[in-house]
Amino acid sequence: WGGDDYILNGTSLFSSSLPLYITSMAINVYADGTSATFANYSDGSDLTVPGTWSLTGSILNMTNTDTGDSVVWTITKLDGSKMEIYASDVGGMGPGTIKLSR
Repeated sequence: WGGDDYILNGTSLFSSSLPLYITSMAINVYADGTSATFANYSDGSDLTVPGTWSLTGSILNMTNTDTGDSVVWTITKLDGSKMEIYASDVGGMGPGTIKLSR
C-alpha cells in the first residue's frame, strides 16, 4: 500500500510547509504476519520500520519489532484500491489518519 497522506494530530506530514516532510511512503504487509513501513523525507533521508501485524475485523494492530511499540488502527475506509486507517493515539503524539492506495 502506498501512502497518499499521513495526518498526525491535525497536520499532514506530507505538507511541504513543514521543515521536514514525507515525500513518499509505503506499508507492506506480508502473509506471514510481518510488515515493513518505508518513508522517504524531503532532506533525502529515509526510514524503514520492521514490524508485525494482525487483523481482527476492522482493527489492525501493528507492532514495531525494533522497539516493541504498538499502534491499534481502525480501518475506516476500504474500497478496492483505497484504504484509510485511524488511531486515536500514535506513540503519544495524538490521533493519526493514514490514507493509502494500491
